[in-house]
Amino acid sequence: MEALKAGALSGVHAAGQAASGSRRTAHDIARLGMLLALATALHTFEAQLPALPIPGAKVGLANVVSLLALYAFGLREALTIVVLRQVAGSLFVGTFLSPAFFFGLAGGILSVLAMQTVRWIVPKATPVTTSLVGAAAHNTGQLIVAWWLTAQPAVFLYLPYLLWFAVPAGAFIGRLMESLLPYLRSAGVWDECVDASAPRKRYTEWGVALALALFGGAVLYVGAAQPAEELGGIPVAVVRVDGDELVRLPLTAEAREKIFVRGGEMEIEVKEGAVRVAHSDCKNQLCVRRGWIHSSRESIVCVPFHTVITIEGMQQDPLADIDGISM
Repeated sequence: MEALKAGALSGVHAAGQAASGSRRTAHDIARLGMLLALATALHTFEAQLPALPIPGAKVGLANVVSLLALYAFGLREALTIVVLRQVAGSLFVGTFLSPAFFFGLAGGILSVLAMQTVRWIVPKATPVTTSLVGAAAHNTGQLIVAWWLTAQPAVFLYLPYLLWFAVPAGAFIGRLMESLLPYLRSAGVWDECVDASAPRKRYTEWGVALALALFGGAVLYVGAAQPAEELGGIPVAVVRVDGDELVRLPLTAEAREKIFVRGGEMEIEVKEGAVRVAHSDCKNQLCVRRGWIHSSRESIVCVPFHTVITIEGMQQDPLADIDGISM
């Protein structure tokens, strides 16, 4: 914490003078460079941590630097740090131009734009309120990219869980930012921030957190209330890659099928009318941890491999005319 405060203090020391004019001095650019280095270091550190059970969920430690840059410098500088930190960080961890790179880039840009919108609409919004909205926007941006990569709207079923996770994560980043505000005061940029001691601000924070939680619950309720599709025949597991159908596996017989997709291999298991990914070469293993699905209302999504597994129905069992299968 002390190292983070020291780095942030050094990075924003000249922001007060820079905020008064549109031109950046070499000193200002150096300070922005230090913020970029801090953001890249945090991005790289968090990338080494184990993946959380919720797809795409991360605390987003580097977002505190984006929030800091937004308050101390402005929208343009915050966006610049987001883009450059994503490029530099992905080069360090080996994910440049991979799905993870586009997740972080889209989420980071949408997050900064959403946070700046909050500051425009509510000039006295606290860092926690701003961070909560930014966290929700970040997760939404990730799902938009997942939809673009898989061509399947089923990925938005994860939205409620990501919104619920955004509440504690966004609050933590906002609180961390607030702990830096006294240092910003001494650095001469306090005028760009908000007095963290006013109790009335907390009502907005609780209101935003409650709104996100309720919206997530509403989305989950609507999704659960939708009746499962009437299969109208033999239930089959349909595996699609990049939106194109790759294979159909009847759920009427036990089977294990290896499929080769872009970047690796997956093993699909069918048993007792359900289907799961038994093994996958993808890094995060979220598709494996998803477990069994049983109805047309459920799906398995593997974003790194652009693969979606759903359950549908067909009028005739594809194994009915086959006497044997050679493995």
